[in-house]
This record gives sequence, structure tokens and C-alpha cells, in this order.
Amino acid sequence: MTVLLVTGMSGTGKSAALILLEERGYRVVDTDYGGWTEHIPGSDGSHPEPQWHEPRTDGLSQITNAPASTCSSAER
Repeated sequence: MTVLLVTGMSGTGKSAALILLEERGYRVVDTDYGGWTEHIPGSDGSHPEPQWHEPRTDGLSQITNAPASTCSSAER
């Protein structure tokens, strides 16, 4: 199985590209939604930053039969 990872800066069209891929019948996992990230405060107690929810992202390897990887940016 070929795995395509779509990454990039905010506002570059990653989500739009994933929608088009899904419309064409590809299996899509958009990690911006569905609990793939969690917000964890900085070590100094600063504003929480999005971090990958590792147990969930580790599960991507089971979905794709490939090493677990990021499918899109966690920024929103």
C-alpha cells in the first residue's frame, strides 16, 4: 500500500487536498480532527500547545500497514 503524507504550514490547503483525495476514493486520516492531538501546557505553565496524542498516532500504523506518521498539520 502506498502512503501519502500531506504536511505543511497553516492555510496552505492540506485539508482541501485531503477532501479531494477522499472524493477520489482514497482512505484519508485528517489528524486535525477526531482526537489525534491534545493540548499540553508548556513546562513553564505557558499557553497549551497542540501535541500528537501518541497512542492514537501509533495506531496509524495499523490502519496503513506502514510506520506511524503525521497525515496533516496539528495547527488550527
